[in-house]
Amino acid sequence: MIKLWHKRWFELSGLHLSYSNSPSASIYKSFDLSNFRLTDCSTRKFAFCLSEKQGKVTLRLACASDEEQSRWWQSIVKAQKEKAVGVFKQPEPIVAPCPDSID
Repeated sequence: MIKLWHKRWFELSGLHLSYSNSPSASIYKSFDLSNFRLTDCSTRKFAFCLSEKQGKVTLRLACASDEEQSRWWQSIVKAQKEKAVGVFKQPEPIVAPCPDSID
């Protein structure tokens, strides 16, 4: 089965990743990333994967640039580390369009 990429707007606030279908739309779905693993995706340029550790959900996200991908990656890793050591601070949310495919 071939999955198509669809443009979505994501927001990361702490360990909560939410997305909507347009910048003005309400949140369609939200995920708690504390149980997700961040990995490289070779499916698309500037892409990364977030896989639920139980294997139920895999999010494949692609950004517009290498810099944008690095910013998302660093923000997710930082939030997961802070949560793990108990010094979690609520960061400013980052919001950016990223095409995605959800399995």
